[in-house]
Amino acid sequence: MVTTLIATYKNRALLLDKDLPLQPKTKVKITIDLPAKDEKKSFLEQAVELDFDAPSDWSKRVDEYLYGVNKCQMPN
Repeated sequence: MVTTLIATYKNRALLLDKDLPLQPKTKVKITIDLPAKDEKKSFLEQAVELDFDAPSDWSKRVDEYLYGVNKCQMPN
């Protein structure tokens, strides 16, 4: 079986973008193909690589997290 996957190298491990249909402890052969240096990444790809840890409700409560108070409650 030949499969092409995308993975990110982090902390001495390759983190796969998708799960593999393999049994535990299955040995595989890996070939590394680095992207070209001039290859542009999207904002989302770059943001994911930052591995930023944020609360799950970040987008709903962004004002509270940034300013310490809900902007709707701030005086004009």
